[in-house]
Amino acid sequence: MDNLKSSNSQIPRFALRLLSWFCPEHLYEEIEGDLIQRFNKDVKSVGERRAKRRLIWNTIRFLRPGIVLRNRVTIQFNQLSMFQNYLKITLRNLNKRRAYSIINIVGLAVAVAVCLVIGKYIEFETSYDSFHHDAKNTYRVVSSFYTDGPRDIWGGYDLGPTLANDFPEIQSFVRIHDNGCVVSYTDSKGSQIRSKESNVLVVDSTFFETFTHKFIYGSPSTALKPSSVVITQSMALKYFGNGVDPIGKTLHFSGWWMPGLYEVTAVIEDVPDNTHLKFDFLQPMHNLLQSEFYNYNNERWDNFHTYFKIHTQTDIAQLERKIPQFIKRYRGYDKAINQKAVLQFQNMLDIHYSPNLENEGSHRVTIYCFSAIAFFVLIIAWINYINLSTARSIERAREVGVKKALGVSRKQLIIQFIFESVIINLISVLLAIGLARILLPVLNKIVGRSFVLDLTDPKLLFILTTLFVIGSVASGFYPALVLSSFKTTDVIKGKMTQPFRGLSLRNTLVGFQFASSLILLIGTLVVYQQVHFMQTQDKGFN
Repeated sequence: MDNLKSSNSQIPRFALRLLSWFCPEHLYEEIEGDLIQRFNKDVKSVGERRAKRRLIWNTIRFLRPGIVLRNRVTIQFNQLSMFQNYLKITLRNLNKRRAYSIINIVGLAVAVAVCLVIGKYIEFETSYDSFHHDAKNTYRVVSSFYTDGPRDIWGGYDLGPTLANDFPEIQSFVRIHDNGCVVSYTDSKGSQIRSKESNVLVVDSTFFETFTHKFIYGSPSTALKPSSVVITQSMALKYFGNGVDPIGKTLHFSGWWMPGLYEVTAVIEDVPDNTHLKFDFLQPMHNLLQSEFYNYNNERWDNFHTYFKIHTQTDIAQLERKIPQFIKRYRGYDKAINQKAVLQFQNMLDIHYSPNLENEGSHRVTIYCFSAIAFFVLIIAWINYINLSTARSIERAREVGVKKALGVSRKQLIIQFIFESVIINLISVLLAIGLARILLPVLNKIVGRSFVLDLTDPKLLFILTTLFVIGSVASGFYPALVLSSFKTTDVIKGKMTQPFRGLSLRNTLVGFQFASSLILLIGTLVVYQQVHFMQTQDKGFN
């Protein structure tokens, strides 16, 4: 005891203080005793100086995660070990049953890829005109002049000002008139560029207060002054070349409504594809109303589109209820049989879904059908995974029985089987991204668009994550319950039968899978035959 006390007085105290700093309290006394005991032996065998160095080194060797974080992260390390174990088992099972693995992975990958491709189309179709900041508060006037007659989007040039004057709910209005002409530009060297342009609109100066477009040159406040023109970026490149500031240059318009010279006052980015209002040139309404076609105040020229923006808190239904009195005030009673003037307000976000008006856009039913197709394809793939997994339950019963005999709980087995589903779905999602990149050019060719799969898009990442999570849980949870339900005694005795409920549910899923597949196949065949008939049928004229 005296020798121990004598030796303790020679121990480097900072080494023990370091140990007390990082060592858990319940381990400190034991580790400190071992270090002191080792130090005393080293003093006798190699001398005090070397013993001190060895003590410091032995103390530092205890500075490792297993000691420092014994109480804090022991569970985390156990979970990491379990994760590694589950991963090894999953990869072994996938490699052992390659045909089963390929069928599941390819089936899920194709389904997810189809969903991504259809999702890009649906995203595009549902995003029409949403880039305009006030799209929710912007409406277009739709009119009809006969009882239950056809509706159209044309009106007189006086409709917009009169509505804005009579209804304080209307914040501003914009009239739009179609135009087409031959545009030419002659540079300082005498070279001329001349082209026929059809995407020309004549608009009020309030156009950019209602419609949102990004300016490259110029500003909205001075863009639509008299005898000026606003052009898109592609038109600036076409007529003036790359890297040239077109502001102040003059374009000559000939033919149609407004011939003459127009000064370029602004250049905006090209109009997106997802809008019903496409144009390359914007001319001021002032010049049109001062032209020979309109200078006689002929308000019955019904070839204007009228848009208006309402105040945020306005009830559009209540505003529409005031329209009959408005019509009566300015038009009077319609005495002709079947004649009845009606004005309706169509929100900008709904314009794309009105194909009966000037053949604009597509039906909402089309979008719903494509959504249903994507949904059923995904459901069929998940059901296919569930059926294949439960069909192999007898084969994997021995594995379950042995693990339960070794003390593995049912909870751990469920986690393992769900983990297998997670890995399979993860591989499928990654493969689906590649398949979608291959399928998108085909879709682009069919619909005439240029869709791309941008992996930095938050919406796309959210969709992929959602499909991955729902797919992992939906397709893995039920097989995990079935596979983990076998009893050890039944497996040992060879009584490996499927539960009646599980068999009944699997039969139901198989029936639903076949029925959905047949519906999709028949629907696809019918649509193909209809399209083929329209393309090949004799139209009766040359």
